[in-house]
Amino acid sequence: MAKTEKIQKSENEKTAKQKTRKTEKNIEAHAKYESQIAELTNQLQRLQAEFENYIKRQEREQQDRIKFAKKNILKDLIIVYDDFERAISQSKNLSEGIQMVYRELEKILSHEGVHPIKALGKPFNPDLHEVLMTIVNKDKDENTVVEEFQRGYLIHDKVLRHSKVKITKHEKA
Repeated sequence: MAKTEKIQKSENEKTAKQKTRKTEKNIEAHAKYESQIAELTNQLQRLQAEFENYIKRQEREQQDRIKFAKKNILKDLIIVYDDFERAISQSKNLSEGIQMVYRELEKILSHEGVHPIKALGKPFNPDLHEVLMTIVNKDKDENTVVEEFQRGYLIHDKVLRHSKVKITKHEKA
């Protein structure tokens, strides 16, 4: 029996050593994972801070672009302002001065991609026109623009301001 007890005790010691080794390996693996988690968390925090800084920088740059986009058009409008000043100071040629200012302003608007909408005599288009009045007229096609109260403008292909118009209607039967 003593021999059986020794064998049993020896097997128990082996099992205990194996369990100890497994526990030590688990502790090492756990420590390794903890280290990786800490490193990844740190990396994530840095990336998040960098992204937040990027967003703030983009917002500042966008505000600057908007603020300074006005600069070019304002420089051009100063020319028109100066022309008005010259036209007023030389009142003997006021009509000529006003025409000069008109041409200069027209040139600036055209350069910026702003063009008038041609409405008179054209079919009504809700994308370009705003109807203020209608008139009964059987001589013209229905929904034809017969009067323009305020000219509309396009900037490139988009409406800057709708034309305010009067259109024809045929009497309803």
